[in-house]
Formats: sequence, C-alpha cells, structure tokens
Amino acid sequence: MKVLPCSYFNADDVRCQSKNWDFSAEGRILAAQNMLKTVNQSWMSIKLIDMILPTPELRKIIAPDVIVYLKPFGSSKYPDTSKIYLPPTKNECEKLFVVEVDEREKAVGDLISFFSKSL
Repeated sequence: MKVLPCSYFNADDVRCQSKNWDFSAEGRILAAQNMLKTVNQSWMSIKLIDMILPTPELRKIIAPDVIVYLKPFGSSKYPDTSKIYLPPTKNECEKLFVVEVDEREKAVGDLISFFSKSL
C-alpha cells in the first residue's frame, strides 16, 4: 500500500479550537478563514481538508487545488447546508474528483495515484 506524506484537517476540530459553532453565513465564512489559517501552518506539501464548503464563495476562501466531491445519497442531516449547497465545478480547482458513494474504494486509488504523480 502506498503511503503519502500529508496533513489532515477536520472542520469540526478546527471549529472546536476556534469555538465557532455558528452556521450562519458569517459563521461559515469565519470557519473557512480559520481552516485556511490552520492549514497554512502545516509544512506538508499535501494538505487534506475534511470540510463541507457548500458554496463557491466559501470554496474560494480555501482555494483548493483539488476537490473531492462525494455525491450525496438520500437527504442530508443538515437541512440548512443542503438548502444552500451548490456542487463544485471544474473551474473552482485544478482537479475535481466526483465520487459516487459505491465507488469510494476506486476513488481512493485514483487519489493516491494523482497525488503520487505530483510529489
């Protein structure tokens, strides 16, 4: 199995550290800004961010090189997020991976291959 050197950042962990559990428009902007500050402290070349950014404006704050979009199945447990959610597009990043729920294992292999080539 291939192992890639990377940092992993979880939105709930960053929200907990910053004590920001506000999911209003302003709270979401602050959460994205806090995530960016946290990520920018890492020296790793690959930084994995586990965060739902429901709008292009929020994704623009992070400005990711790669977006992995897990296509939803069923209804979300966060109706406020579902209400504003717009799926990411190819023009928001260098590479967009769209993953069906039942194709997660294949997607992991594709991601590892992609990142291995960029090292």
